Amino acid sequence: MSLPIVSMKDVSIGFPGTEPFKHINFQIKKNECWALMGDNDSLINAMMEAIAGKAIISKGKLEFNFDEKEFVGEKKPSFHSVALLSTGQNFRNLSGVDESYYQQRYNSQDSENSLTLGTHLTNLYPNKSETLWTLKKILDTLHLGPLLEEHLIKLSTGETKRVRIAEALSLNPKILLLNHIFTGLDVQSRKEIMHFIDAISTSGITIVMHTTIEEIPNCITHVAYVSAENEIQIFLKNDFKIKGKSAPKSLNMELLKTLLSINTLPQFDTIVGMKNVSIEYDGHVILDRINWEIKQGERWALSGPNGSGKTTLLSLINGDNPQAFANDIILFDRKKGSGESIWDIKKKIGFFSTELYQYFPPDTQCVYAIESGFFD
Repeated sequence: MSLPIVSMKDVSIGFPGTEPFKHINFQIKKNECWALMGDNDSLINAMMEAIAGKAIISKGKLEFNFDEKEFVGEKKPSFHSVALLSTGQNFRNLSGVDESYYQQRYNSQDSENSLTLGTHLTNLYPNKSETLWTLKKILDTLHLGPLLEEHLIKLSTGETKRVRIAEALSLNPKILLLNHIFTGLDVQSRKEIMHFIDAISTSGITIVMHTTIEEIPNCITHVAYVSAENEIQIFLKNDFKIKGKSAPKSLNMELLKTLLSINTLPQFDTIVGMKNVSIEYDGHVILDRINWEIKQGERWALSGPNGSGKTTLLSLINGDNPQAFANDIILFDRKKGSGESIWDIKKKIGFFSTELYQYFPPDTQCVYAIESGFFD
């Protein structure tokens, strides 16, 4: 009987300055692909970091056995054996330094300082014909060919996800770890990523992904449900059924009214007014003669396919895009460019996004990220 390719035996997983997760048992066998989900994101993340060799194993054994001739034992897997794709981005500029910032994509001079996708991938992929995931194969599989001349900083959320998968596959790993790969994607992009994951699995790579019950690719064979009590329940995918979710807690309306009454909301006639707004970069039209008006108290949902300009449209409202000054835009009853500062705009808006999250320090706690929205 062959050994599991990954085996955690009564391990304690931790990080510097944190209490470790204790007595964790989990294994992955050859030809299995796993979905990890449940009520304990912290433990799931720790398990994936441990498999990637990025967490501290203080007790127990974490063993790897990728084939009968190679047994790594308690050592970390080789660099090319495991690839972890997590949130965030680490794209470097033309000088080889990661100095990117959130608004960079909207500033033409600074955005030109980022690498093109073609240069980035050429630097990653060795020109070896015996490599399974060659540059040509990755371009064809992930549909990245049309984006080769695009600067990395200008790519949409969905396009960036595909690039991150390409980066991981450049290692030609035996195990590919995917941490919330679907976050921030529209419906069509999620379907495309599902298809890509299935294609990667057919090449023989073991997929282990942190996901939800609604987002399980066809290639997944097993589900590990991780409870808040650090218990791990194992299921075949076809036998897995989500536990009944508890009813959401009711809002304390009196407390909410008290909080809202601390500062009286100013009254505006027009929160956002756009007339024939157009945005283009390098001759590419992103927004074409957009007319949009938002009145106070209205609630809008902005939808559309990946790369259609949703984020760019929001950047005009949030004060992040300098091309707003060249367009007819009213924000909070005031014409854009009539003397207001970017901070005058931002202090009236609470804003959070997948892209913005990428620029938070990695150890930022959720509460601090939320609280940052209360300051301009």
